[in-house]
Amino acid sequence: MNPHAFAVLGTLGLGGAAALFEANGVPALIPVVLLTTGWAYREAERLEVDRYEGWMARPSIQVALRVLLFWIIAFPAFLVLRQRIVRGEAEVRPDLSISGGALHRL
Repeated sequence: MNPHAFAVLGTLGLGGAAALFEANGVPALIPVVLLTTGWAYREAERLEVDRYEGWMARPSIQVALRVLLFWIIAFPAFLVLRQRIVRGEAEVRPDLSISGGALHRL
């Protein structure tokens, strides 16, 4: 499945499930957004997403804030970026190099 379609469908599925719980009087949308925001923050730290190109390729705290504030757009964007990084398809920013195991700005 196309990673973009998976990200959008997954986000809509999570949001839809949370909305169904909300309709039945069980508060779920806020916990879903908060949990996915925390997960995105941890993944952004682990994958060092700020090393890569893209709208969501920012320091972890910025990734978390974008996901928290713009969840319906930013969470699928993060999922796509994450998938590209995991597959080795994401482009590293050209102004970064790895020297001696440390990340340095040129």
